[in-house]
This record gives sequence, C-alpha cells and structure tokens, in this order.
Amino acid sequence: MTPFLSFLNGIQPLPPNILELINGITEPLYLNRNDTLFTRGKIVHRLCFVETGTLAAYRPSSERLIPTRFWFAGQMMFLANMDKPLQIDPSSPL
Repeated sequence: MTPFLSFLNGIQPLPPNILELINGITEPLYLNRNDTLFTRGKIVHRLCFVETGTLAAYRPSSERLIPTRFWFAGQMMFLANMDKPLQIDPSSPL
C-alpha cells in the first residue's frame, strides 16, 4: 500500500475495491530541489500528497521570492482555481 493510500485508510478505513480504484487513478510525481510544481497564474485542479520532503509556495516581489506556505511529509493540499467552481459530473465514477 502506498503512503497516500495508508494516509487515506488511516482517516477512514476503505474497502479493498476502493483502495484499488484510488490507486488506479493516482500517479506519483517526483520533484527535485527547486523544481516548479505549478507556475503562478496556471489554473489547476489537483490533489497532492507530500510523501517525503517539503513543498513551498512563493509569491514574487520586486526583489525576491517570498515564501507564503509550506507543506511537509504526510500532508495533503488541494489546488484549485477559486475564481471558477470545480465542475464534477455526478454520473461519472471517481
């Protein structure tokens, strides 16, 4: 079981078929130091789980980047464009 599935299963025990479904629709993403996950202004709808390391969010200033938020191993974050509601089709499976 991946760390993400263990995290979810720790919050709410899930049956094996649901764990298998979630595992089938998730994908690992590996970043190196100073890699960019999303650029400023990009519209994303994504759930991310930090398995190891630290992820930081920055806002630019005229002189440098200013850190505004940090996520650490074992934390989830949801990224979405808040100007437009997320559209979910209730008839489609997860």
